[in-house]
Amino acid sequence: MMRDEMKSRVLKIAAEKFRLGQNEAITGGKFEFCNSLYINLMEEIHTCIADMFLKKHRIANALEGYVELSEKEKKLFLLRQLADEYEYACDYGTANRYHQDRLLGDTIHNPDIWFEYGCFALRMKTKGRPRERGKAEECFREALTLDKNHFLSLLALASLMWHRNYCTQSEILLHTAINLHTEEEWLSWCILSQVYNAQGQTDNEKSCIRKAEVLYTSSHGNRNAYTAPHVLLSPLLKFPFSCGHLFLQENLPSSTVFFETGLFLLDLHLQKEGKQILDLECDVFSTAFDNKWAHAKVHELNEEYAKAEIWIKENLSITHEEPMSWLCLGRIRYLNKKYQEALEAYEKHIRYQGNKQVYMYVHLDIGNCHLQLGNYNAAKKVFLKLCQVEPTTSSWLGAAIAFYRTCEHKHSEQALVEANHMDSKNQRVWAYLALVCLALDRNEEAEISFQQLQKLELHDVHLLLEVADGFAKCGNYR
Repeated sequence: MMRDEMKSRVLKIAAEKFRLGQNEAITGGKFEFCNSLYINLMEEIHTCIADMFLKKHRIANALEGYVELSEKEKKLFLLRQLADEYEYACDYGTANRYHQDRLLGDTIHNPDIWFEYGCFALRMKTKGRPRERGKAEECFREALTLDKNHFLSLLALASLMWHRNYCTQSEILLHTAINLHTEEEWLSWCILSQVYNAQGQTDNEKSCIRKAEVLYTSSHGNRNAYTAPHVLLSPLLKFPFSCGHLFLQENLPSSTVFFETGLFLLDLHLQKEGKQILDLECDVFSTAFDNKWAHAKVHELNEEYAKAEIWIKENLSITHEEPMSWLCLGRIRYLNKKYQEALEAYEKHIRYQGNKQVYMYVHLDIGNCHLQLGNYNAAKKVFLKLCQVEPTTSSWLGAAIAFYRTCEHKHSEQALVEANHMDSKNQRVWAYLALVCLALDRNEEAEISFQQLQKLELHDVHLLLEVADGFAKCGNYR
């Protein structure tokens, strides 16, 4: 019923657009007509799908007491979601373009957007090149130009200056942050202590540590349901598997000023400085779960996965049923391409998590593990369940790949259409659309999909070869 209605509306739009009768539109110049029609209709379709998705998001936010999103905020939200998905997939180039798109128009004057872009620049990996420290510094400085009291930008830039051994600049920025007297002033004092340490000022270092501990205790003693959310839970610091959102939302039992400051630095991917802060904890806290989790994260960021596992297994030797430990272990094994072992860890995480909501990216990891292991039916179940609860381009694409591998091409096409509605510039979606059309003997449509793919940058060599092989089997060697 709905499909028939959509067909009739499409033909009506086409007739109006091209000033053709419906019969003439169907029979005359089929290939050129479809190609032109697709381009004109996709923008409208994407807008409608985006509105539907954001309507659901607004309802959820309204139930939680959040403010209604404006049109500009809707666009920023969608672009950030897409950037996060590409970052999760390690496609930093495309993620970078979406972050840049967020700075178009009036939002170029928004310090929050510059701060988010600066944080992403610190996380961005490019083969053969160091991390974008210079770009990050530029973004943080731009945020401070727009708002000289932007607390998170002051902290981030000060931490980056410390990392680059510009200790005097770091000290000035941290004192500016301290003078704002925010709820998280202890963060500034704790980082400042190590800036003094780098300058050999031992007395000042000890004084700053004492001040940080006092302020931290006071801040957490006064925190309740009516106070502002923890700074590390700010949406500006949220990205796939971000430390603050993962650890602090689980209400860990023994957080300390050093642990939480360390988390902030680890979310900036300044792991050397983060470890230095974590090492300040005295022997009393040497068995604390949170400290071991944070040390495991340091090794994970350094791609020292065996060392990271050791820290997590120490936690599991103390309490075997701690869900966060199993999540961390699953993530480490996934990054280390130990997919079967990652699945085992994630299964225990879900079991011990009980009725609590499981992190979306955990489901994506599980689905991708099944794909890598060839468990396509299991992958389908995981991705389709995620599509019902929290649909994303990644979840629909995962389902489509699983269907394609089990030769359920019609279902695969439907999932790819959903993925394409959410992100029309996803290279892998277009590649699989070409493969599905070839499998269904629709060579003209496969050609159109391949033309779209050529406009984008696909770095998956194996997938490109598979597409090329598919065209070759049909006698198309162009």
